[in-house]
Amino acid sequence: MIRQIYSVRGATTADNTPDSIQSRSVELMRAIIERNELTKDGLTIVHYIVGTTADLTAFYPARAIRESRLTDAPVFSCLEPTIDGALNGCIRLLVEVSNATDSDITPKHVYLHEASALRKDLQDEK
Repeated sequence: MIRQIYSVRGATTADNTPDSIQSRSVELMRAIIERNELTKDGLTIVHYIVGTTADLTAFYPARAIRESRLTDAPVFSCLEPTIDGALNGCIRLLVEVSNATDSDITPKHVYLHEASALRKDLQDEK
């Protein structure tokens, strides 16, 4: 069987409080999993990367997702570069998925809250 590897992108925004960062991070991962049906047989999250803007310091988004038990895949966390005019309070996810099914999969990217303005060209219609 041929395995297809693909990535799903997503982003959201949060206030710099533990509750906001935790809830928005889990909401984003849950939306990526649901919209891409990543609980179906043959689909496996290989790993995911979390990027945050420098103003989010109250809690680790990666920890929130790990503690939610939505996935047990390995995670790498990084700091987004500070760019003039960039969206503040932003959490980004890049989820790599292994597809062992016989069908081609088209990723459904997820951008929530203020981050919905970032990449309208990549967003799937709900």
